[in-house]
Amino acid sequence: MDSTKPAKKRVRREKQELQHLRALAVKLGSRMEELQAADTNKSEFSTSIWKPIAERQRKERTRAEKQNRELLDSVEEQLRDVTRMKKMLHRRLLQYERITLTGNQTDDDIFADQLAHVQQAHIEAAVIFAGSEFRTSLFNGVHVVADVSSDTGVAFIARSHAVMPFDIQVTEKGFWRAFEQQGDSKARYFYDQRLLTDTVVANSYGLLFRAGRFHGNVWGKQTYRRHAADGCILIMWKSMVEPVEINGTKFSGLRCHQTGWIKLSGIKLADTVSGSVMSTALQSYSKMIVELRDHIVDRDIQITALTDFVVNSHETITDVYGGMINDTLVEEDWNLNGWSTS
Repeated sequence: MDSTKPAKKRVRREKQELQHLRALAVKLGSRMEELQAADTNKSEFSTSIWKPIAERQRKERTRAEKQNRELLDSVEEQLRDVTRMKKMLHRRLLQYERITLTGNQTDDDIFADQLAHVQQAHIEAAVIFAGSEFRTSLFNGVHVVADVSSDTGVAFIARSHAVMPFDIQVTEKGFWRAFEQQGDSKARYFYDQRLLTDTVVANSYGLLFRAGRFHGNVWGKQTYRRHAADGCILIMWKSMVEPVEINGTKFSGLRCHQTGWIKLSGIKLADTVSGSVMSTALQSYSKMIVELRDHIVDRDIQITALTDFVVNSHETITDVYGGMINDTLVEEDWNLNGWSTS
């Protein structure tokens, strides 16, 4: 039997298998190149879509982290201030059991004291409004400062600087009218006008107020005076307020004494075809101290409630009563100037 034939068949079969494997390898190589090219295109496409999204998310995250840090710093500072203030109040309450500032004063005595103050208060205005804050920027805020004249050891100082879009004549009339009427007459359940002249108004009142989430019941006596000098108008006051109830906390034996100044100065913003655009710069300063008139069992609760109210309600009450005064200013502007015909 010839042994060469099986060998030739095996060689031919192996040769065919090798050619098949080579063809398969070429085919697989081509397929791999196609898949790699497709993957590269897909990667580039995905990158082009997600890169701007990732960038926006990074910027938003950075902004949010910055805001959170600023808010946290602000909250921590407020907590430190409140803690210092409460410690100061507690020390003062433990150290002093003081006789009331007004003693057995009658209403006549209180109004006489207020009138004496406002008659001379214009002398202090130059010093009060000489601070750099009244020459630089617009602001509105209340601060708690140490003050030995207050039974609680602290005073509440409010300052503001704003520009009113009315001339000084309109602004003066609007504010004076608001002081004469003592806010919203519907909210008053008692009102007694003690004195009314062209330059002085004095009254006592009972008032139920509501401003945002703040509400209460207060009694008060106040005297206002206006004075023109050096090209500006000054409105000065001294008031005494006895809170009866504020945001559910009952009060007894506690009085708030406030002195305040408003300075109005005319300014020219611009010249137009129809004439000058006049406005009024408004600067204000007030100081409030607390008097503990009797032995008060729950005075810590009352003082804490009063402090929280004064500090936290300032912006809300300013917005509410500022809106009422603005309505009065609009009416006075119409009364004096009518509608613009330009």
